Amino acid sequence: MIFLGDGVPVYKEKLGELLEVPYSFAPAHMNRQRAAAFGFLALQYFREGKYVTAEEHTPEYLRMSQAERTKGKGKTYGTDQGNDAGGCGSGK
Repeated sequence: MIFLGDGVPVYKEKLGELLEVPYSFAPAHMNRQRAAAFGFLALQYFREGKYVTAEEHTPEYLRMSQAERTKGKGKTYGTDQGNDAGGCGSGK
């Protein structure tokens, strides 16, 4: 298991205390969600003989996304509800 992203510094110590499986943290220059970082980690897995197909791969998130956290708090981006942005929304 390899951890990467902006949540790593927040949870790194707690992960070290609780995890009982092999894990590592992506290097600082590659710990953001970029295609190049993902490719590097895929190469590392390949060299270790580990692989999954694209269909089998599922990310494991430590926390909800910003969209999930704000869902249901009255934000209506992309709809005509409360959208008075002239030309945006439903086109009314």
